Amino acid sequence: MCHWVASQFAIPGEDGKPMAIGAIVADISDRKRAENALRQSETELREKNQQLEHTLQELQRTKEQLIQSEKMSSLGQLVAGVAHEINNPISFIYGNLTHVSEYAQELVSLVRLYQQHYPQPSAEIQTLSEELDLDFLAQDFPKILSSMKNGATRIREIVLSLRNFSRLDEAEVKAINIHEGIDNTLLIVKNRLHSQALAWEKGARHAEIKIIKEYGKLPPVKCYAGQLNQVFLNILTNAIDALDMKAGDWGSGDWGQSTRGWEFGTK
Repeated sequence: MCHWVASQFAIPGEDGKPMAIGAIVADISDRKRAENALRQSETELREKNQQLEHTLQELQRTKEQLIQSEKMSSLGQLVAGVAHEINNPISFIYGNLTHVSEYAQELVSLVRLYQQHYPQPSAEIQTLSEELDLDFLAQDFPKILSSMKNGATRIREIVLSLRNFSRLDEAEVKAINIHEGIDNTLLIVKNRLHSQALAWEKGARHAEIKIIKEYGKLPPVKCYAGQLNQVFLNILTNAIDALDMKAGDWGSGDWGQSTRGWEFGTK
């Protein structure tokens, strides 16, 4: 396709008046092709810039994901390490508490037997017995040991949940029970749920968060268990933070007697 441009001009006669019209015609096809090529290049450049910007954004997101993944991996290693360090001494304590309880019962039985055979102890023994409040000690000591055993059991459950939560030994995709992952994660954030009630007692505007679980019958799900638990943890902690931030907008009234509830359902 050719492009032409024409310019007209008057040709004067001897008297200076126009006597004819002249025209100059120039072929500007090359210039038009150059202009079109320039516009096409500018369009392609804008498109490539947009693609480059999109690629940079994708790289940034990938970088952030890698950083987050590294943080999750480090957190998992930290959790697993702490769980391992706690597990050894608590297992020792838990295992020995049963023997301590038995020994305590035997000692109390021995003291009772002495009291039966020697109902009139010496003044020194009688004085020490009253100072120690032997009857109360005999009743309270087994209760203390029972409480210690319950506490040790609770610690063992938390340690097990921490180990299950991190799942560092399961680096490959495998079928897991999602409900166990949710339960383990809930145990991790349980302290924050309880702390809301404590914060209310101290005058802060927080109500207790009640957890309601309605689990359906789900088949095992193939996934990276540790990473999925991290997702659960992020969702729960973000939800707790959101509730805390929103607490000030919920007014007063019966706030102190209200309970915020979460329902966990699977289908």
